[in-house]
Amino acid sequence: MRVFKKILIYFLMLPLSGCGKFPQNSSSGFPSLNLSYYSTAVLGFGHACAMVSDGSLDCWGLNADGQLGNGFTQGVWEPTTVIQSGVTQIAAGGNTTYAIVNGALMSWGYNGDGEIGNGTAQDQLTPVTVIPSGVTQISAAEDNACAIVNGALQCWGFNVHGQVGNGSTNDQLTPVTVIPSGVTQVLVGPNFETCAVVNSSLECWGENIYGQVGNGKTTDQLTPVVVIPSGVTQVSEGLFHTCAIVNTALQCWGRNTEGEIGNGTTTNQLTPVTVISSGVIQISLGVASTYAIVNGALQAWGDNGDGEVGNNTTTNQLTPVTVFPRGVTLVSASSAPSGSGASLYSDSSVCVIYNNFLECWGNNDFGQIGVGSTVNQLKPMIVTEQNVTQVWTYNGYETCALVNRDLQCWGNNDYGQVGNGTITNQLTPAQI
Repeated sequence: MRVFKKILIYFLMLPLSGCGKFPQNSSSGFPSLNLSYYSTAVLGFGHACAMVSDGSLDCWGLNADGQLGNGFTQGVWEPTTVIQSGVTQIAAGGNTTYAIVNGALMSWGYNGDGEIGNGTAQDQLTPVTVIPSGVTQISAAEDNACAIVNGALQCWGFNVHGQVGNGSTNDQLTPVTVIPSGVTQVLVGPNFETCAVVNSSLECWGENIYGQVGNGKTTDQLTPVVVIPSGVTQVSEGLFHTCAIVNTALQCWGRNTEGEIGNGTTTNQLTPVTVISSGVIQISLGVASTYAIVNGALQAWGDNGDGEVGNNTTTNQLTPVTVFPRGVTLVSASSAPSGSGASLYSDSSVCVIYNNFLECWGNNDFGQIGVGSTVNQLKPMIVTEQNVTQVWTYNGYETCALVNRDLQCWGNNDYGQVGNGTITNQLTPAQI
């Protein structure tokens, strides 16, 4: 009778929990009634990690370089707990993982270019403390990372184009202070460029072959340079172009081959140009396409070869076109990792939260749109009509979303990175 009551109570509690994360109770054999749930996720090259509401961290997927942090190099196809408590923010480079834990920065995984930041170039199979305190934000690309530490910016890792920002092109194996104070946001871009919001100004540095730094030149910039003097609230980077929200206007610059700047031309733009004059709430950049929420409407432009603009064509769009007239609260577009792998990830998929629904479109080679096929989608497709609060896309090949407090993932699953216990591509959302 006691066992029957326990089973009954468990099933009665399920709707109240939002079907969140239920750890196994080793003594009873039944899931314990833990009301914790996944609150955010990050996607690496072949692995994923998710922060739990109780401050713990789970990771799964590819583990050849120790990026799961569990002390081994064998892949894991389902979530495994790496850190038990205290996690407040996470990030993933290609095969490296980062977590802010009680104000300290910990990192693990691939370290061939010093991206872990512990003074070596050896892979790290378990979390190691890199910065002991004061860390409020971490941002990472495939081979380099930056952290805001008590308002200062520290960076490290691969530095061939000066993306660390310390005036050299030598790899940096430990964090070095790049900006001494006033930093409120940092973005380590997907292809060797870094930008930071400093007292509402925007400073950028690193690779600049297409003018993506925004300083009017096409030579690499080895130290931070002011690109926009004031009013900046968000910055986003594509593969070779950059955009920022400036006093609710949108300014963009860099490569423009596909019309990704949005100014009606295909000429590269070496300094910021205003594309939308007001009302911009949030932006997200794909590989060579751009997306902006403007007073609740979604506007898109740029590369459209796989339908990533979402206007039901495959013709590049040189100026903003309205995809949704209202009701959009979040947009996420996949870009590409830095380094030699960038050319392998040349297409974008896009998802938005629209009236709490999730709709996606664009490249669908691995089922990352989530509608049960691998056919590219030229216009938004409804993935779920449940209550969606967050969505993440990566490389155009994997997508995760928070749906009624459940973490659901789909798309490329070669290494078990979807987290559903298989290595078969997942064409529709799977609950993790």
